Amino acid sequence: MADHYLFSETLPELNVSHCPRPIQEAVVELEAIFDRVRVHEWKPYVVAGVTMSVDTPTQGPVKGVDIRDIEPIAFLFHKTRYPYEAPRVWSDRPDFP
Repeated sequence: MADHYLFSETLPELNVSHCPRPIQEAVVELEAIFDRVRVHEWKPYVVAGVTMSVDTPTQGPVKGVDIRDIEPIAFLFHKTRYPYEAPRVWSDRPDFP
């Protein structure tokens, strides 16, 4: 597999209208908060990728952990268990420590 900046870039894109209604509603809520939401399929999940600002320490990395001012985040919604199972939240950056 080729190196990508985002884990979600390796996944097939998904039209949100093909998602279960609760996930469609969750994506609408994410779109109200974030500039752009990327939707992908990773069976059995729908992955909603966003980019968010992070308050980083003014002194630089703590103990060498590379947290950036802007971080890609992936919300993983289980296709059949959401909303009864909370989404998982992962870094969308493969090199995240």
